[in-house]
Amino acid sequence: MSYHGYGIAALAFSAMISAPIYARIGDKLMSCKIVLRVGIVFSIVGNFVYFAFPKANMIIVARMISGLGWGLEGSFY
Repeated sequence: MSYHGYGIAALAFSAMISAPIYARIGDKLMSCKIVLRVGIVFSIVGNFVYFAFPKANMIIVARMISGLGWGLEGSFY
């Protein structure tokens, strides 16, 4: 059961860390195009890690990588 909690927490933690960074970069560049592309790449890589390495520890790493892409929400607001 603890792996489920770690997986959920990994996604939320990396999204919490990446959202202010994306927002700051988006404000500096006055454009969200580059930030959007970087976030999409993190989401794709995270989902590939889900697919390629279905072990418990790698799923937590994949959730962290996907969380970096999930942090895009804050920069668009």
